[in-house]
Amino acid sequence: MRKIKPIRIDRNDFDRILLTDLLPYETPVIFSNRYFYERIKEENIEKTFIEQLFKTTKDPSIPYSYTASRGAFGKRELSVIHPKFQRKLISFYKSYYSMIVDRCSLSSFSLRYPARVASKFYEKPLLKDLDELISDEVDHEDNGSSSQSRYSTSFFTYRRYNRLYQFFDSNEFLELEKQFSRYLSLDVSKCFYNIYTHSIAWAVKSKPYSKANMQSASFEYNFDELMRNCNFGETNGIVVGPEISRIFAEIIFQKIDTNVRDKLKENHNTALNHDYNVRRYIDDIYIFSNNTETEELVRAQYEIELSKYKLYLNKSKNNSLDRPFYTNISSAKDSLIEKIEEYFDSCFVKLDSKAVAVDTRTNFRAATSRLIAGYKSAANLDGVGYSNISGVFLGVLRRRILSFAKNLSCNIDKELEYNALSSLYLELVRSIYFVLATDLKNRNVDLACQSLIVLHENLEYYEPVLKHVFSRSCEDGFVNIFLNP
Repeated sequence: MRKIKPIRIDRNDFDRILLTDLLPYETPVIFSNRYFYERIKEENIEKTFIEQLFKTTKDPSIPYSYTASRGAFGKRELSVIHPKFQRKLISFYKSYYSMIVDRCSLSSFSLRYPARVASKFYEKPLLKDLDELISDEVDHEDNGSSSQSRYSTSFFTYRRYNRLYQFFDSNEFLELEKQFSRYLSLDVSKCFYNIYTHSIAWAVKSKPYSKANMQSASFEYNFDELMRNCNFGETNGIVVGPEISRIFAEIIFQKIDTNVRDKLKENHNTALNHDYNVRRYIDDIYIFSNNTETEELVRAQYEIELSKYKLYLNKSKNNSLDRPFYTNISSAKDSLIEKIEEYFDSCFVKLDSKAVAVDTRTNFRAATSRLIAGYKSAANLDGVGYSNISGVFLGVLRRRILSFAKNLSCNIDKELEYNALSSLYLELVRSIYFVLATDLKNRNVDLACQSLIVLHENLEYYEPVLKHVFSRSCEDGFVNIFLNP
């Protein structure tokens, strides 16, 4: 196997947080900080209109807020920080990046936290030539290095998982299930909308000390002030969407974790790793225990410690399981992945260890209908629904499209193969738009666009008519979903 060489990052380029940490992931494809970053890198920026614009912007600033669809889960408000304060956050990172790492290293419960400033990342082979497909995942490490996208996706390297599903698919989760017979998931109600900005000082120092010593030169005071000024001076709630907000919340939750651990040992003689264990992914909390009494002790202690920081549990979203920790949603996802793999196996024939060709014998319309039926059947399981599996469908579909697009071989002299290729691509468009129609949320739109871009670019190597027919199909699907009343 060819060894993947790391791509080096300039650790002193703090301006790159404009590309990684300061915008919501859920922004339009054409919206980014790329040119802002390039302008900031210019030596004479002070003489440009940007500097003059910043001088006229008063403190605190008003973020640009907009709503993003979450499919069946409704909508949520996200915010773009004013460029003036994005620039101020660059200076904050320069001064306090080591403090951020230190304050995020206190809790063994956390599944996702900044561990160090990224110095390198690894290029995924499938994305080698697809620079526009930028992921919402952070650069992370877990027992070594993992393959990364072409662009460094975060300023820090993160441990231990960059997406929650990776934890549930991990050996760590299996070991927890082997040791503990009960599982309880907790949800913090509207966490980012309710975080009290002054509580960052309580997490870094203590509440009594912080109230008595408001130090303007301190890490916690400056972080508090910046988050308030990014959000029109509000102390209740922080801007939602940017990675910097997750870091702010992580520092607070790390302290809550350690308080829970210490109070359980001190007041109840409850031992971590023996009587219980906890894992937390941002504001989602997962408790593992062997009896309901211990489970309730841990849950109640979290409720107490969260309330000290003006945060509260959404009790309607508590979910408790006895072994096996396997839900209908897990079953639906596994079934769906299997259906997608079967679909692609029926559409291609292997020519050698890597190259594949479209199987001209396949009835692509019938195969796609079976795939969509499998998607509907998985969603129909009790408690599942489209919103819990649509992202899995489109994510796996994207991965398989990336794979065959890199390795597709076609005999350009045979009209039969051209017709088969065209039929396959049109059926992929049909399946993508069907899933979008069932669960129209930002993440799904992005995954769909990435797949369609890859397919469209792949047709550059074939007759222009194929690309024209494909483009027309994509346009029709777009109109039917987004423009029709």
